[in-house]
Amino acid sequence: MRPAVAVSVCLIVVAGLASACSSGSGGGPSTPTSSTVAYGNPKTYSLSVSNQAPNGNKVLIASATLAKPGWVVIHSYVNGAPGVPIGASSLLPAGVHTDIEVTVNHDMKVGDKVMPVIHVQTGKSSVYSVGKGDPPATIKGNLVVVETITFI
Repeated sequence: MRPAVAVSVCLIVVAGLASACSSGSGGGPSTPTSSTVAYGNPKTYSLSVSNQAPNGNKVLIASATLAKPGWVVIHSYVNGAPGVPIGASSLLPAGVHTDIEVTVNHDMKVGDKVMPVIHVQTGKSSVYSVGKGDPPATIKGNLVVVETITFI
């Protein structure tokens, strides 16, 4: 596993952010002050991440728990909300996964921010479908959203 900084990002649940995940618009949540590194319910969906040094076009997710098969999708960061998808993991079966390396469509550099989101497989395709095909995972109707991963 590549070195990660001690400062962690906060994971939050944001209600009504589905349109921001697909269109990249919207104001987004306020910046959290907690240093929590994981959010979610370990029996359904959760993510654990930390800030990291740039490593080309790779983003490292410490762990993800999925109740159903799906992907960890890396979204651009737009005003505190998930923008357009810029990369996705391979299809992950339901369960706990660690050290997930996601390839994105450009090299990351110091200061860049991204927002990982778990998306759920709805069809039989093993490839993530942008848009309506494979929606973000929710817990009690709220999206599981990582506030940010910052490259330092």
